[in-house]
Amino acid sequence: IDDVLHSVIYKGRDVLFVLLDNVTDVRNVGAIARSALAFGADALIVPLKGSAQINHESVKASANTLKDMTICRTESLESAIEYLKLNGIAIIGSSLTSKTPIQEVNFRKPMALVMGSEGDGMGAVIGSKCDEKFIVPMSGKIDSLNVSVSCGVMLYEIYNQRNAKY
Repeated sequence: IDDVLHSVIYKGRDVLFVLLDNVTDVRNVGAIARSALAFGADALIVPLKGSAQINHESVKASANTLKDMTICRTESLESAIEYLKLNGIAIIGSSLTSKTPIQEVNFRKPMALVMGSEGDGMGAVIGSKCDEKFIVPMSGKIDSLNVSVSCGVMLYEIYNQRNAKY
C-alpha cells in the first residue's frame, strides 16, 4: 500500500483505492477490478483472509484487466484503513441508512472507497471507520445492487466529478 500511495502522490493525482470488505465471489472481484481500471482507481486493497481468491476465474470475469490492476493484499483491512487515514486518505462507503445521496458527496479528494460483502454489505467495524457514507438512490422495488454493479456506479460518479469540465 505504501509503495502505491507514494507513487500516486508523486504523480500529483488524487488517490483512489477500492477496499474490498469480505467480497467472496471471484466473479465479483473480477468485475470490480474491470470497473476500477476503467474509471481510474489506483489499486484494489484486499484482505488476505475472508476474501475471494485472485485466480483464473476472477481474471476471466475481469476480461483480463485484473492483470493490469494493482492488488494490495493486507493482513488487516482495519490496519490498512488506519494507515490510509494517517496519510490523509478519506475512507468513504455506501450505506442503505445514509441520508446523503451519492451526487452530494465531494469525491475530488484522496480517498478509498469501501465495498462490502455480497450479502451483508460493509461490516460494522469497517463501517464505523468510514469518514463519510452515502446512498445510491434508486427507483423501483429494490434497495441494493450486486456489489460489482454498485462499485461500477460509484466509480462512475467519482470519475465524473474528478473529470468535470466546470
